[in-house]
Amino acid sequence: MDLKVVSRYNESAHCANTFKEGHEDGSKAIFPFEQFAFVAAPPVSRTDILCVNLYADGKFNLKGKLAEALRGKSLQISFTDDAKHLCLIERDSVNAVKFPKSGSRKLDHALQPLKSRKIPLPAKHEVHYCEEHKFWQGDLTENPTVEKALRGSNSKRKS
Repeated sequence: MDLKVVSRYNESAHCANTFKEGHEDGSKAIFPFEQFAFVAAPPVSRTDILCVNLYADGKFNLKGKLAEALRGKSLQISFTDDAKHLCLIERDSVNAVKFPKSGSRKLDHALQPLKSRKIPLPAKHEVHYCEEHKFWQGDLTENPTVEKALRGSNSKRKS
């Protein structure tokens, strides 16, 4: 790699598309801006991720902004055969469910596809809107709380 070395006082050599690195002698190496490929972006906020959580007690929970978007709407909830994907369709039907402002409803029957496929609970499906078909699709993701629940507590209890 060919680098230019500039004196520490030669600020005119610095431009908007370069970065200077200091050397022991006080000079600076200029790297072309194109060499910087990785951008350290802030992490995605948990409230920005649209997801559905299903708990062992039958609770079906629309999280945060998804609950806001679907509040008061009649939704039909469907699962794929492997229960790794779910679909939320706005429909007025006998099987439709309305969610309150909290986004939580007890839906024991929604657990059957998960339990029969031995999907560990709580199950988390990250959701996105499918513009082409006009429905919300959720895809099963790894839920970090499952591992903690299966491992148990590390504390020792006195009896």
